[in-house]
Amino acid sequence: MENRKEFLERRDELPKDRRLRENLADLFLSGEISGKRARSLYEDAGDANAVHVSDVASGSTDHNAHRDVLRRLLANTKWPELFECDVPIYDPKTNKESSAQLSMLLPHEVVHTMCRWNLESIDTFTSMEHLRPELAKKMEEIRSFLQSSAPSRPLVALGLWADGVPIKGDRSESLEMITLSFPGLGHRQTIRIPITAMNKKFFLKGGKTWDALFKVISWSCHSLLSGFFPSHRWDGLLLQGKRANLAGRPLHAGGALLEIRGDWAMLKASFRMPSWNAKRNCCFVCKATPETMRDLGPNAPWRTKLWNHAELLTEMLEVHNSYSPIFEAPFVDIHSFCIDWLHCCDLGVCQDYLGNAMWLISTKLPGANIEERTRGLFDDIRQHYATSGCENQLGALTPLMIRKAASKSPKLRSKAGEARSLVDWVACYQNLPGESFDADDLAFHCKQFLQLYMALENAVQPDARWRYKPKFHLWLHVCEMAKASPTYWWTYRDESFGGT
Repeated sequence: MENRKEFLERRDELPKDRRLRENLADLFLSGEISGKRARSLYEDAGDANAVHVSDVASGSTDHNAHRDVLRRLLANTKWPELFECDVPIYDPKTNKESSAQLSMLLPHEVVHTMCRWNLESIDTFTSMEHLRPELAKKMEEIRSFLQSSAPSRPLVALGLWADGVPIKGDRSESLEMITLSFPGLGHRQTIRIPITAMNKKFFLKGGKTWDALFKVISWSCHSLLSGFFPSHRWDGLLLQGKRANLAGRPLHAGGALLEIRGDWAMLKASFRMPSWNAKRNCCFVCKATPETMRDLGPNAPWRTKLWNHAELLTEMLEVHNSYSPIFEAPFVDIHSFCIDWLHCCDLGVCQDYLGNAMWLISTKLPGANIEERTRGLFDDIRQHYATSGCENQLGALTPLMIRKAASKSPKLRSKAGEARSLVDWVACYQNLPGESFDADDLAFHCKQFLQLYMALENAVQPDARWRYKPKFHLWLHVCEMAKASPTYWWTYRDESFGGT
């Protein structure tokens, strides 16, 4: 799935006689037109003597138009066949646990297929030139380990993203999705390949459904690291059909899962990471508590209590009696999980700051009531838009977008890009471009901002404003630990791919 800009860029590379077919296919596959409408357009194009459209235009009834168009567009695909597996699900009709068959792509087959398409460019896939320092170091360790036990072979760096994306016209339901990416692929690292997806309403509480999915992915990652097609499934059963015939054959390249991305809610639900509202430990990087997370000093207790891999898995076992099977994938540990700038800062710290600042400013503006003062505030914001020329702009501003209730701390309700466009404290954001990134400067301004924020919180007590939250503490971690710009692993591209 591509956004419109990406398709238009690819369109120029297509042969002119295939552009109409691909353009209509993009409209249909992106959900902008129905199967019935798509087939009628292909029929009209054929009647106008267009080429490469007659196969899609064929069909006897409108009842199965969507199925027929989809099958014809996907005929002769070069992608591997979907893998079918049974996963435990929640059945809303019976209100009980059930089982369902889920289709998914396997990471080792995806890597093999992409390398098969680009045999002359495998070095591009396996290059570490564009990996950020932490991932490059880890890949070096993996390659060193493999060279000690087997001949060297191409190794591709992989990333995984998991999150929910809204579906249906009113966005009332969510589709849980897992995608694969290639963080070392330079300007092509924006590529996202969907591995699997399922409606959130079918997921069991407690993570049992997620565990089944990550069990399969971990098994595939083992095959990928070995460099050979597997002969057995993760549960010991023999593979069947074409996959049985491939057993033992070498892959065009091996690979390793180096990073896992997602927001904190997803990390908690899918991987059992500590929650922001936990009394015991409210951070998945260190053992900070709601009391100690406010200490920003060099001798803060949590600074000497960073989680190591064994300790965090033990914590998961104590709290949940299990941990995610993703940790069974080779070389995946707690350091594989990224702190996402988009959710941590743009949708967290940034929105909290802007909401509190807007609320304070609105109380000083002229106007008979909060609605009039908010309109005056929005007039000032629109003047800022006119002078700055920013693309992501608020379409409106209401009091409830700033503060839901007097008992709630103000927080701007907006999209992430809209919040970033309004940031006044720009020092941290000036560090985001890779060419101007300065790790020490980012850490300094982050701590300076948080100290001022907590001072404001203390100054307005007992009013529920300028509230310091666990995401602020997590943001401090990403600013202090980042060796490269957080833009290299933030999830804007993932969210855009998913349609959020």
